[in-house]
Amino acid sequence: MKKSFYITTTIPYVNADPHIGFALELVQADVLARYQRLNGREVFSSTGTDEYGQKIWEASQKEDKDVQDYVDHYAQKFLDLKDVLNLSLDNFIRTTSPEHIVAAQEFWILCDKKGDIYKKAYRGLYCVGCEKFITEKDLMEGLCSLHPTKIPEMVEEENYFFRLSKYKEQLLTYLNKKESILPEWRRAEALEYVKDGMEDFSISRSKKRLSWGVPIPGDDTQVMYVWFGAFVNYISTLGWPGRTSP
Repeated sequence: MKKSFYITTTIPYVNADPHIGFALELVQADVLARYQRLNGREVFSSTGTDEYGQKIWEASQKEDKDVQDYVDHYAQKFLDLKDVLNLSLDNFIRTTSPEHIVAAQEFWILCDKKGDIYKKAYRGLYCVGCEKFITEKDLMEGLCSLHPTKIPEMVEEENYFFRLSKYKEQLLTYLNKKESILPEWRRAEALEYVKDGMEDFSISRSKKRLSWGVPIPGDDTQVMYVWFGAFVNYISTLGWPGRTSP
């Protein structure tokens, strides 16, 4: 019996029109999906859009648009690529969809029950471009090395954190498998990060500073950090957790 095959692309931010690099990724994923179908395997192919976060909210304000109208406009442009590129997609997931919000909240609840989430006050430099807190080692002449046109702001607030450090040994065991990540240099990069740079990270933002995010179950003062809620799309697109309300 042949195993099923699941393939997904990254999901891009909807703060600009689609570009040729993402079109290439879509076509490459579609080629693999079609090849596996020809081999008789059951295939599920997915893509979608990442629609929350500070960058999205700020972009909508610059265009003087309601943020939901803004993401609807750009998400449609990415969805249109299905017909433009003749893609054989099985699903297109949006992180603002009710199905995804339910999944992100369920994931939060499961992590919380497992003791992987805690709350603490934090003060540090925040880069809007990266959508995360950064440290001195991320700076180049006082600016973010990845976004040198953006000046990091000092932010102090109480956030929820995920106990990523708890999973260090499990991650090292997984990453030591040569087939875990391709190409090899990316696997080496991930190994180095886990060994030397991995820390618990902030997974929420105060609504006083940013309201555009997935609501956190049981706390209406915070929303989910975009990179915590968004990655759940890779299972929410499959229908997880199989219900339509939190």
